[in-house]
This record gives sequence, C-alpha cells and structure tokens, in this order.
Amino acid sequence: MTPTIVIRNVDLDKSTRHYIEDKFSFAFKRLRHAIHSAVVTVNDLNGPTKGGVDIQCRVLIKPVGLPSIVISERQSRIRSAIDASLGRASRCLVRKLRSRKQLFRHTSYR
Repeated sequence: MTPTIVIRNVDLDKSTRHYIEDKFSFAFKRLRHAIHSAVVTVNDLNGPTKGGVDIQCRVLIKPVGLPSIVISERQSRIRSAIDASLGRASRCLVRKLRSRKQLFRHTSYR
C-alpha cells in the first residue's frame, strides 16, 4: 500500500517523496493487512523564510476495524519529522492490534 502524500508550504524533491514512501513501506510492511488507508502530510508551519522547529509531519492511519490513528511530529528537519512520526504511528498501530487481540482472547462465549 502506498500512502497519500500531502505537501503544504514545503518544496519537496522526488527523492524526499521516495524517502517517505520507502520509510512508510518499511515501517508498516508487517501491518499492511490491517491498514485501510494512510495519509502523510508534511507542512512548514512558519513558512520557508523562518527557521526553528517548524516542520510538521502528520500521519493519519485508518486501520481495518479500529478507530483512526493520528500522529504529529514537529522537527527542524524534514526527514527527522518523517522518521519520528512514522515510527510512532507504527508502534501505536502495533499496540492497538495487540490490545484488540488480547480483548478477543479474554472474551469467552461459552
């Protein structure tokens, strides 16, 4: 599955777009069966002229049978924000899937 990539106020070259796709596929390769759709949004909050911690990467994951997961990270560099947000989103989805599995294990229909 390839995520929808939305860019706001940032000039991204093709290599950065491929980086997002590669990182997404690596982070979620074992979890693809559980994802209905995904959106990765990269936004420069202060605009291109100001510095600081102003690059935001927001990941929206819509898992099958679970509520949506939204993770947002702010960093000073684009790739740092992408790495942090995709890593957090992957760990969050794993936790939700494990808790759902535990819920079904402890439910008895006898």
